Formats: sequence, structure tokens, C-alpha cells
Amino acid sequence: GQKAGQGVDGVARAAAAGAGAPAGPGRSLVATFAKNVAVKRGYLWWAHEGHRAVRVADWKLVAAKGQPWELFDLSKDRAEARNLAGRLPGKVEELERLWQSKDKQFIRDAGWEKK
Repeated sequence: GQKAGQGVDGVARAAAAGAGAPAGPGRSLVATFAKNVAVKRGYLWWAHEGHRAVRVADWKLVAAKGQPWELFDLSKDRAEARNLAGRLPGKVEELERLWQSKDKQFIRDAGWEKK
């Protein structure tokens, strides 16, 4: 099967094509493009135009811009049809802390911290 990863990684695509790439936050997906191998990681984290999410194993915490977090167990609900946030607030808090930590780390690593 296909491995999970972010498909808009233009820098990794350029590096895979031999164009070189600047250093930056995150993990290279070059190996995945070349051989469809898993990129070793404990989580997937993303933020885009106010939308945000984090995935750890089969747990996914996601929120559209301006909306509250929603929690899904992808091992039982691949279509993300059953929001478990109200029933598992502890899991929401755990994953939200991870999301916030990674957001701060990304801002720091990207050099976007306010001075």
C-alpha cells in the first residue's frame, strides 16, 4: 500500500530530482518518492491557513479554521464520520498538547519567532 506523507513537498521533489534543497524544518520525503517506503516518525503534524491536525498511530485530531478540535480513531473510522472528542477529552488534550508543541517547534525551526 501507499505510505502516508504530505504530497506537496516541492523541496523534497526538487532534491529527488538532483536539484538540491535548502535546510528547513521537517523530515525529507525523498526516500518515499524513490521507493514508497515508510518515513519513520511518531506523528504527522500539519497546519495550513488556520486548519490544523495531528495524527499519532490511528488517532487523528483535526480542526478546520475557527472550529473546535475533532477526534477520530482511524482504525475503526477511516471516513472520519464519528467525532470522539466529547467522549475522550483526555485524548483530545494529549494530542492538542503535542500539536501545540510541534507548532511552536516549527515556528522556532523556521526562524519565524517574534524577537
